[in-house]
Amino acid sequence: MSKPAPKLVAFVLVSMPYLFVLGALTPPQMDNWLPATSLFEGLFFVAALAFIFRLSRRIAWSFFALVIFAAIHMGLALASGSTPLDEIFRAHKWILYLIGLCLFVGQSLPDSSRVARLTKFLIIAAFFKYFYAVALLGLNARPAILTENNYELFLLIGLLVVCYRFMGQRVFNYVILLGLEILVSGSRSAAIGFVIFVFFVTFSGETGKSFRRYLWALLSIAVVWIPLVVFQSRNTSLDTLDRINFLNHFLIETSGWHLGEWLFGAAPMTQLSSSTCQSLSYYYLLLSSAQDGSCYSVILHSFFLRVIFDFGVLGMVATFVSLWIIMRVGGVDRGIAIALVALAVANGFSVSGPNNVYVILPVAYAILVAQRSEVRSGASRNLNQEKKRSALAW
Repeated sequence: MSKPAPKLVAFVLVSMPYLFVLGALTPPQMDNWLPATSLFEGLFFVAALAFIFRLSRRIAWSFFALVIFAAIHMGLALASGSTPLDEIFRAHKWILYLIGLCLFVGQSLPDSSRVARLTKFLIIAAFFKYFYAVALLGLNARPAILTENNYELFLLIGLLVVCYRFMGQRVFNYVILLGLEILVSGSRSAAIGFVIFVFFVTFSGETGKSFRRYLWALLSIAVVWIPLVVFQSRNTSLDTLDRINFLNHFLIETSGWHLGEWLFGAAPMTQLSSSTCQSLSYYYLLLSSAQDGSCYSVILHSFFLRVIFDFGVLGMVATFVSLWIIMRVGGVDRGIAIALVALAVANGFSVSGPNNVYVILPVAYAILVAQRSEVRSGASRNLNQEKKRSALAW
């Protein structure tokens, strides 16, 4: 049986984000004058820590396994003495997110409809900011309300996956709004994420009546056009994709690897070569905070390249398997869990995937909403059993 989340946690997770969006009341070339990403990260970990003494037995073994793994790997990185602490945190953030998600298992929000209202608000706010920016700056504006749209759009798509069932009869309007936002966003990864969402709705049975399912099937075919438009608007070709550049540098860095390194990754917090750091120095924000020109795997952008370099192929597999296990143990519907893992994979090819809070937050909401549904289902079953006992008594 799940436990209702404390009122403070409900406030932190479903009320505070409204305030963060106020920071998007900026000129069109600015995203948000608030440090929205840091604030969302703070919300997630504050909420997770609130559940620390309510750890569910169903997920305890996963929680302690992840804690031990993080302690060993981060401890080895700290032992080197040369790696800045913030770089260690940034490289291991995905493990900390998984640990935090374990604490959400067995908890529920008092009112799951509040998550749906938050989703609607974020989609509407993004719509006004995106089209305001595009109207003034043109289609190359790359608008955003919180941070770079490669990240924030996955928060909106993920929330729509979680809340689609209880968004009301006008849910299709919000789907259209989100589709239009992605069209003008210029985000190729979000365009692929939107296709994942539409296929989720079409094939998960969330569409309800057969006629609506037929319409969604037609939309799932038509929506493939969105990534094509976005890719074309960005003049995409293989020789202009910066991800190909990152892959080339990754292959250079790993050219001398043996089987053990491919399985388990390089030694904790191994620096990339000076030639790679210099070649990618135009991403100066991702250079080491030591400000000596050095850099770590984070500069490769793609989560897959980063996690393989630091943790190996086994670490990459463990990431998504853990995400799946946590959601399923947390009662998340199979279709929703598949969609959220698929979104994490799509985002991970482009940017940081499960290493960023905008991918992780929808998973946390999915667990909390699933647990609430479990409470309602359990109450309904108990009521039906009580009615049957009463009938037998008569």
